[in-house]
Amino acid sequence: MKTFAIVDLETTGNSAHKGDRIIEVAIVIYRDGKIIKKYNQLINPETHISRFISYLTG
Repeated sequence: MKTFAIVDLETTGNSAHKGDRIIEVAIVIYRDGKIIKKYNQLINPETHISRFISYLTG
């Protein structure tokens, strides 16, 4: 029985030292090739989200 998780992060950019923040976390857990659990959470970055990032991440 193989179980693993895939984690996806969406951010306001790619530079934490410049103040970019995580805006969404998604996790999918698979067991034997089947999805057994999904988790998705939006996060308030307490900073501006650019138009480009809004377009890119939906």
